[in-house]
Parts: sequence; structure tokens; C-alpha cells
Amino acid sequence: MDNADTILIRAWELWLADPTDEKDEEIEKLIAPLVDAGYAEVEGYTWGFTPEGIKRAEELVPED
Repeated sequence: MDNADTILIRAWELWLADPTDEKDEEIEKLIAPLVDAGYAEVEGYTWGFTPEGIKRAEELVPED
């Protein structure tokens, strides 16, 4: 697992959790590395996981 995967796991966990201002601030810091890795994309003021990011996150973070 590389650093991009570690960042993806954390962002995925935050995204699935109940939203708070603290979580939003942490996610904001993770977006640029996720975009660089091809795991997220930004359009205007909105970001989201790419299909590749979703697939990789589902591989790394098994469902409960």
C-alpha cells in the first residue's frame, strides 16, 4: 500500500462518516493528493471520487 492509498482510506472513512466541520477541513487537505493519484476530481467548488478511486477504496476498506 502506498501513500496515495493511505490518503484514500482516510478520505473514504471521513466521507462515509457523519459530516462535521472538522471532518470537512481534513477532507479539504486530502483532495489535492487524491486528484494527483487519480482517485478524485474537482469541478468548480465540488469534488468527488473518480470511478478508479471508488474501486480502489472498496478494495482497501471492506464493508462491515
